Amino acid sequence: MSTFAYCPNCSNELFPVGLPGNSTPSKETNRFNKVLMEKLLDIATPIVKKIFLGKDITALKKLEEVFDEAFEQFDEGQEIRLERATFQNALTFLLMLPNDLKLPELEIEETGDITMEWYRDKWNIFSVIIDGSGVYYYAGLFGSKDNRDKGRKPLSEGIDEVVLKYIKRIQG
Repeated sequence: MSTFAYCPNCSNELFPVGLPGNSTPSKETNRFNKVLMEKLLDIATPIVKKIFLGKDITALKKLEEVFDEAFEQFDEGQEIRLERATFQNALTFLLMLPNDLKLPELEIEETGDITMEWYRDKWNIFSVIIDGSGVYYYAGLFGSKDNRDKGRKPLSEGIDEVVLKYIKRIQG
């Protein structure tokens, strides 16, 4: 009994496909597998590049630096509580940022929270604090001490448009 697969981009549109337990694959099966793998690579390559070569790898490196800092402080006798949920929430937040925004400076607090900061000058600063609770806290100073805002949002709802507007404003 033969099993066939359809390949719309091949000259011979039907190929016999070897199933487990069948004899060695035919030349047609091997050719179909090769064409199929090429098509999958064409689809997957841009996705893999975005995930592993773009902003994402930079975000992971920044978080790695934060953990290195925490371990250095631990070696110096200060114990900083690091929670897996805090790391996951921080990475989630960073990955949700639009690609046109620069990644923030990161710092780990004594409490184990991760602070993300966008800084233009001493009067234009925006910070986001991430902890393990699933809520992020933000505060910004925009040009004068009278022009500021703060708030908190659930991470599960994504990054609020107001927060994105503030980050863009600092990056100006």
